[in-house]
Amino acid sequence: MRMGLFIDMPCTTDLAETRGFADSMPLAVFVLDPDRRITVWNRACEEMTGLTREEVVGTRCAWRGFYRHARPVLADLVMDRRREEELGRLYGEKRMSGDNAMFFEDFFPDLPGGARWLCFTASPWYGEDGELKGAIEIIRDISYRKWIENERLQSDHRLAKLLADLEHRTTHDLLTGLPNRALVIDRLHHALSQRGKRAEMAVMFLDLDGFKFVNDMLGHHIGDQLLEQAAQRLVQGLREGDTLGRFGGDEFVILLPGMSDRAAVAEVAQRLIEALEEPFQLGPDEAHISTSIGIAMLPADGADPHKALKHADAAMYRAKDKGKGCFTFYTGTIGCELDEKLALRSGLKKALERQEFELHYQPKVALSDGSVTGAEALLRWRHPELGMISPAKFIPILEETGLISPVGEWVVDEACRQHRAWRREGLPPIRIAVNLSVRQLWQPDLTGRIRRILERHQVDAGFLEIEITESLLMHNREQAQEVLTQLSGMGIRLALDDFGTGYSSLSYLKKFPIHSIKIDRSFIQELDKEIDDFEIVRAIVSMGHSLGRHVVAEGVEREQQCATLLGLGCDEMQGYLLSPPLPPEKFAQFLIEREASAPSCLMLSP
Repeated sequence: MRMGLFIDMPCTTDLAETRGFADSMPLAVFVLDPDRRITVWNRACEEMTGLTREEVVGTRCAWRGFYRHARPVLADLVMDRRREEELGRLYGEKRMSGDNAMFFEDFFPDLPGGARWLCFTASPWYGEDGELKGAIEIIRDISYRKWIENERLQSDHRLAKLLADLEHRTTHDLLTGLPNRALVIDRLHHALSQRGKRAEMAVMFLDLDGFKFVNDMLGHHIGDQLLEQAAQRLVQGLREGDTLGRFGGDEFVILLPGMSDRAAVAEVAQRLIEALEEPFQLGPDEAHISTSIGIAMLPADGADPHKALKHADAAMYRAKDKGKGCFTFYTGTIGCELDEKLALRSGLKKALERQEFELHYQPKVALSDGSVTGAEALLRWRHPELGMISPAKFIPILEETGLISPVGEWVVDEACRQHRAWRREGLPPIRIAVNLSVRQLWQPDLTGRIRRILERHQVDAGFLEIEITESLLMHNREQAQEVLTQLSGMGIRLALDDFGTGYSSLSYLKKFPIHSIKIDRSFIQELDKEIDDFEIVRAIVSMGHSLGRHVVAEGVEREQQCATLLGLGCDEMQGYLLSPPLPPEKFAQFLIEREASAPSCLMLSP
């Protein structure tokens, strides 16, 4: 870098005159003759270095490498005017430290590190006759300037890092480090714009089945660990160049550019499902989850990013409806179902307030004599425009939105109110069973809520039965045992529903205060035809009785099934052979007719 101050010295060989001129300058200036001997040493040099003129003049300039670094040797400058225009003056900067620092190490002692920087400008000096007389050198201490430059550079680095961190935070998920919703959509936009309407890629929408349960039961810090581990497993199952992003909560999106083969995409989806099926070790706890995946293929399912994501999301919900832990490709039919689901979701938010819910009751009878022992209260939704909505459609939405808690409490309240109303009408007392969801089980003061409902309607706790599923007991067994023990202590009966479809274990019946087990309908359907189902049901009945539990079969539809269950010693049954779920007034009529007919177990219709 060529820079510095050029000083015009007097064009004379008179050293006295030159010395006088140099002394008048505020800068440190000294003059060398052709032999590199110092001939002029001005006052500024004395003040800067602490060396007097008498000590320096006449000595050769060789400052422990500084002079060599600056290369002010006249032979290295110009030895004739023709090259002066080419090279001109020389400029040099040198960091003085160690031996090179000499007397400058104490200059500006407040600067960090004590390192000194000097700069010099060396120019040839010619006499009036044009003969080279020597060199004029100017020294300046630029330590402070260098420190300022270094601070500015570090500040720029810090600012650049801060901006980079800020950009990363705005485009990536803070927990998993994955691209967030905004970045995924941006990459999808970019991929489509690069390839135009011919863009071929797959978009996957993933939701972790069972995550909400882990998050609610074990705590958000455990839920965060699960998300981090799940993200790591998903990344390992993808190619370089694929994008995995977290959309929020337990939802992830995957972009698979260049993939148009549905079979290949299906292989990727299945690989991801299997990766998440392995247990997650979360400290002392072990969690089991699965994932539901919806897939949209571009451009067939939409060349617009938002439409593609919407379709993949809709396909994901179809996968959940199919039983979770699977994948589904988007179809036009799914799109129509998505519109219906959105309409149902919107309507459910007002359904409780508008009193659109009602309970139907399916009776249970004793197989020994056919007497009605109780009924299961089943939730129904009568939509003002769509009519009666299937529970299979709206119950999952209640779970997803969290509305299951207030609706579930209404079910308990309404069942107790109806029981009291039937008793006032003179009907025989029967036990009414209500289903309890996972969210309800972990509600604060659940036992207190139910106790107040029983007291309000003056219903004995023995006439209320709560049905829970095996999956509800899978996590946080200690808390589940505590809550169920409190309910049982109040006199409420507890039934284990859908037994045999989950993680059936004798430990449930041993540790939890379960009074009865309900054999799932899937084992009853072919009970009289399939030997395997027959043996399973026989084993469940035997096991239940050996542990002192009541055994109920659900989903009984044929006389032969009823006869087989009676032969196996099953205690109770419910199903369409006896009666479908009935509204309150029809159920009351059913009770009256059953009481009048005194049916036997094989003559179930009144």
